[in-house]
Amino acid sequence: MPPDASRPSAAAAHSATRLAAVKRLEMVVAAAARRAGPDSPAGGVPGFAIGVLQGDDLLLRQGVGLASIEHGVAITPATRFRIASVSKQFTCAAILLLAREDKLSLDDDVRSLLPGRLPKLKDLPSGALSLRRLMHMSSGLRDYLTMLRAGGVELDQALDGAALDALIDRHEGLNFDPNTRFLYCNTNYRLLGQVVEKVSGFDLATFLQRHFFEPLGMGATAHTPDPAAIEGGLASAYLQRPDAQGRMDPRGLHWARAAQAIALGGEGGLVSSLDDLLVWARALRSPPRGLEFLPRLLRETLAFEHGAANVYARGQEVLRYRGLTTIGHSGLWPGYRTELLLVPEREIAIVVIANDSGVNPHVLARRLLDALLWEQLGRPSAAGKPPAPGLYFAGDEAGLERGRGGAGLLVEIGGPNPLHGNAPTLTLFSGQAPLRCEPDDGDWWAAEAGAIVLKIRQTRDGIALCDDAGDEYALRRLERAAALPAALQGAWRCRELDCTWTFAGAAKGEMAVNVVGPVAAGVTGWKARPIAGPWIEIVAAGRWLPASFTARLDGDVLLAHTARARHLRFERVRG
Repeated sequence: MPPDASRPSAAAAHSATRLAAVKRLEMVVAAAARRAGPDSPAGGVPGFAIGVLQGDDLLLRQGVGLASIEHGVAITPATRFRIASVSKQFTCAAILLLAREDKLSLDDDVRSLLPGRLPKLKDLPSGALSLRRLMHMSSGLRDYLTMLRAGGVELDQALDGAALDALIDRHEGLNFDPNTRFLYCNTNYRLLGQVVEKVSGFDLATFLQRHFFEPLGMGATAHTPDPAAIEGGLASAYLQRPDAQGRMDPRGLHWARAAQAIALGGEGGLVSSLDDLLVWARALRSPPRGLEFLPRLLRETLAFEHGAANVYARGQEVLRYRGLTTIGHSGLWPGYRTELLLVPEREIAIVVIANDSGVNPHVLARRLLDALLWEQLGRPSAAGKPPAPGLYFAGDEAGLERGRGGAGLLVEIGGPNPLHGNAPTLTLFSGQAPLRCEPDDGDWWAAEAGAIVLKIRQTRDGIALCDDAGDEYALRRLERAAALPAALQGAWRCRELDCTWTFAGAAKGEMAVNVVGPVAAGVTGWKARPIAGPWIEIVAAGRWLPASFTARLDGDVLLAHTARARHLRFERVRG
């Protein structure tokens, strides 16, 4: 019987389906692209490179915007960017390769492999700071970039490796007991990169080049710890600035060049391109000979001591999104933002790399995933009412003493934000993330940000917050106290950070804070504001990202907490 000419062939149907998917992807890209206005420098704006791969089918590969506003150079798939923390999975790959060669064990303690390091933590039992725990972000070590920020140092201030290592070695305690929760920490990966160098006998750049980049043909990728190094084809990084009225123009017309001066190691020192990250994504789907072990081990997770699952694998986060398991990681550095997202069960890889501080690749990658799977998943649910805008606070001190508690958490819920697709937003320790409804998980709303793994829901008295370890805390709606504690006046010293905070001014709604640290001679512009009772908030505006701390005043001790460093002990300076 001859074929029915009125019915399309399977090939034609596939072609039509593919074309429809590509058009949906292009619509998402067009919606995310900045629009240059008449007063935009050189008639253009920064942007991003973006790629979508399904199986062997490259559905989208393009550059949007300018790699250099000043010179009018367009972004292409070959443009290089600093990919920041997406570097972490390559550091893990190096550790796993050395373990496979029996040159180290994942259960080795970092203190045994790097003798003399972390001397004030020598009393921790052997194995407490194992390479395994460092890779899974469950060591409890404090984030060294956060420690720098607490001492008034920003990322555009030059610091060599010796100064960074000295800061890390001043650790006097941990954020929490090892392997009881996940807390994002660049210190872990700086140490892991140094282990690779110590054990292999090669610098990290050479090791990665010989074992991964060269064999895979990733010619645009290199470990370049010096941010001042000249790298061919590297996009300039830009920060969006407010206009004269303090508004963030949605067209992105006001820009400043971003500066970076801190030398990065295994925590984030790579430059790469869209094309090279697509090569890496293909290798993780279908690994070449000699790397067959790698994809499974990179995404392998480690349960916490109390049995809950840790979502942080090895330089990758294993999350759920609309019923799918996603393997991904974000990168964030002044002016650069990256997302590498894999959906193994659908053989999907999505890469977004930006030189525009206002682009959120984590969210954009998921909007592309929504568009690609529209016919199977349909429109993302908008059901559910987000928690009411306002401030919420948890002051339960006992929780923080356990190391896994919610004490000192100050959360702000904002209404629809045009910079986040009109989604409501959550701000915690100055880190802001859009909120996404979780229709299959009751009335929870999840933060759409890789490093902020939490969800919230409205309660009668405030909000409930569920953290990465599955612990749930009650935060009550906050009405700020009218005045700061009068006893806050004066200087407070933290030995661990080698810095001093000095509070001055009337103990009313606000005090000025002067910061003197190991690098900063005197930083002003910080403010202290009351929260409730003995709790205060300390806010630093910053030249790139703001920073904030909550702190509890207890006699001559001020115990401060921020996103990636807890229990920072400041003691009153007498005389």
